[in-house]
Amino acid sequence: MSKRDSAHVVVAVDGTPGSAGALRYGIQEAILRGVGLRLVHVSPGYSALASVDVSLDMVELPRIGNDILGRAAEQVREADPDVFVERMLVRGHRVAEIVDAAVDADLLVVGRESQQGVERLMFGAVTASVVARSHVDVVVVDPTWQARARVGDWHGRLVAAVKSQEHADALLADAFAVATERHLDLVVLHAWELPDAYLDLIEQRTEGARWRVEATEQLEQILATWRSRYPFVKVEVRVKHGHPASRIVEAGESADLLMLFRTPHRVPLWHLGTTARSVIAHSSTPVHLVCPARTRGQRDHADEVLLHGHQPVRAAGDWG
Repeated sequence: MSKRDSAHVVVAVDGTPGSAGALRYGIQEAILRGVGLRLVHVSPGYSALASVDVSLDMVELPRIGNDILGRAAEQVREADPDVFVERMLVRGHRVAEIVDAAVDADLLVVGRESQQGVERLMFGAVTASVVARSHVDVVVVDPTWQARARVGDWHGRLVAAVKSQEHADALLADAFAVATERHLDLVVLHAWELPDAYLDLIEQRTEGARWRVEATEQLEQILATWRSRYPFVKVEVRVKHGHPASRIVEAGESADLLMLFRTPHRVPLWHLGTTARSVIAHSSTPVHLVCPARTRGQRDHADEVLLHGHQPVRAAGDWG
């Protein structure tokens, strides 16, 4: 079986403007990767409908779902009629069904959370829960995101936000590969902030310069091997003081893609860290969260090594 036949990108579509950017991004990824596209729509189950006082004809739900998938498939055909499209209509819990539909995928693409009012009561928050539970990499896309029609429309930059030495290689492996394939410059960013505001102010004023130098040196050591493997990728190292999520979103404003490593959880709480939640909630740039599944077996018992000595920094505390 060829790569085109077996590999695929999954996009979750719900028929609302909130998933419009995700569909456009998924189409672009399928074209760039030369793979098929699976469109997934989850119709609400009886339990979801029972949570609010509404009356819906359950016979109509499959028709609505198929209409949503049909419109999405037509958009794919308009973009590139050669992309193989699979439609998948399922009923049940949105998070669980989306995760299951992408278990064999190369990539899962979802829109930033958009439900409001009654719809949010019926279906609840989806995006962060899908990211936390996914077995594959997930890209979260802002509803307003538009595909770049020309090379000149791209910023030409990918930002990889490194939290710690432990997971740096797993993140950089993907970041360098994507930068090479898409001809992008790579910005390797580390942001730090002490959780105590008073200590943070003191530390920044007295030791900020030293921390920047030491963190930059450690990042350069990590990058040495990757630079040699990918000599044609232009790399810039940035060490920034401030709230990590804010610094990451800020850096993403002049980039085409943000990449973060989703920290593996040692207990099955399916919790997404506060930094990752904040980034996907506020970034207008697509956010690619690298799944730890590929390296979890080698890293479960590894000790966390922070970039900044013994002080607990928020940048390394709860990213993914």
